[in-house]
Amino acid sequence: MTKGISAKKKVKKVVQDLVEESKKQRVDLEKKISDKIQDTISKADVFTRKDMHELESRLETLEGEVQKMKNKEKMFFK
Repeated sequence: MTKGISAKKKVKKVVQDLVEESKKQRVDLEKKISDKIQDTISKADVFTRKDMHELESRLETLEGEVQKMKNKEKMFFK
C-alpha cells in the first residue's frame, strides 16, 4: 500500500513541476513577444499613446506660456 501512495505522490509532484514549468515558459514567451512588439513599433516609426501624451503635455506647456505672454501684453498696452 505504501508503494501506491508513494507513486501517487511522485506523479503529483511531476504534474505540479510540469504545470509550474509551463507557467514559467508562458511568462517568458509573453515577455519575449511584448519586447519584440515594442521593438517593431519603435523601428516602424509608429505614433504611440506615449507619444501622444508627451505631445499633449508639451502643448499644455506652450498654451500656458502663450497665455502668460498675452497677459503681459495686456498689462503693457493698457
